[in-house]
Amino acid sequence: MNLYDRISGRCEQLYEEAVGLRRRLHRWPEEGFKEEKTSAFVLEYLKGLGIDGIRAKVAKTGIVADIKGAKAGPTVAIRADMDGLPITEKTGLTFASEHEGWMHGCGHDAHVAGLLVTAKVVNELKGELPGSVRLLFQPAEEGPGGAEPMVAEGAMEGVDTVIGGHVWGDNKPGEVALMAGPMFAAPDEFKVTVRGVGGHAAAPHTAVDTVPVLANILNALQTIVSRRIEPGVPCVVTVGTVQSGYRYNVIADTSVITGTVRTFDPSVQATVKKAMQEICCGIARSMGASAEIEYIDRYPSLVNDAAATATMRELAVRMLGEANVVEAKPTMGGEDFAYFLRKAPGTFMFIGSANMDGSYWNDAHHPRFNIDERALLTMAKLYSAAPFWFGGVRG
Repeated sequence: MNLYDRISGRCEQLYEEAVGLRRRLHRWPEEGFKEEKTSAFVLEYLKGLGIDGIRAKVAKTGIVADIKGAKAGPTVAIRADMDGLPITEKTGLTFASEHEGWMHGCGHDAHVAGLLVTAKVVNELKGELPGSVRLLFQPAEEGPGGAEPMVAEGAMEGVDTVIGGHVWGDNKPGEVALMAGPMFAAPDEFKVTVRGVGGHAAAPHTAVDTVPVLANILNALQTIVSRRIEPGVPCVVTVGTVQSGYRYNVIADTSVITGTVRTFDPSVQATVKKAMQEICCGIARSMGASAEIEYIDRYPSLVNDAAATATMRELAVRMLGEANVVEAKPTMGGEDFAYFLRKAPGTFMFIGSANMDGSYWNDAHHPRFNIDERALLTMAKLYSAAPFWFGGVRG
């Protein structure tokens, strides 16, 4: 039996363990940079495998672990994010969240479980491994972002290729979706504060009412995509919150909106920033008010390396069969794996996890979100085989 058949078979043997790990982790969703229980569990599991090269408390709660092979070759890093979301779980699962107000609503429990099983498989086969595997257990993907501080603390030093993935409800179990180029958008945030002069609702002529100013700004912001950006170029400007006033007969002296901008291209991002400044300040000034814009650049766009993606696609066909390897569609969501890709070429993939019977919600960040756990097997097979494939082992 060749190496890749052995990897596949071993992952299938460990499937129930992967499910058990995922369900245990699912009970403990934790806030970003506060994943103390999850981090301790990961550390204990890795030490139990006899892995020596472990660094804990990287970017507060992150873990970096190296498995060194017996042969010369590249260092391949594989990442799993660990944090949960501030959502009250409503799945009714027997292993539902035990942390009130928090939920693994984005599948990070599955990501950690998949990488732990990968660690076991690769460690068992390290005598045949060309090079090294670096396991990256990352905090705070949901915000404020744990990848960048992990990079700053040396997590990517010496890495030749980096791979990662996300359970994905648009794809069926057993499937993987890959693509070269921009895959996730830059998920920026903005806050616009309009200031005027308050007063009595019966005497609007003595005040500068910020509500109509804000209403005009809201409408005008929607013209950025339709009139400032070339048709067909991906761009989103969405207002998420509107806050103004505190009483029905008082003119509000301050009104605030917050929202997000999603772009792939830095030049488009710059165009949106400039347009927002012109629109908000111009409208406010024309109506006797003032506007202040806070624009927060969060993660950069995630861009997959073409060569690494092609190599991963070849491996996926070998491990899953050609029918289960599909082309991914870019998403306007954000993903701070982008910072790892700025340090080394690599690729990010979507791991099919759809509940085909409709029993749960397939889209993440929903109180009834759940995955088909067969995604764990797909993840383990691809992650466990990747270091060997990128190291040049064929067969």
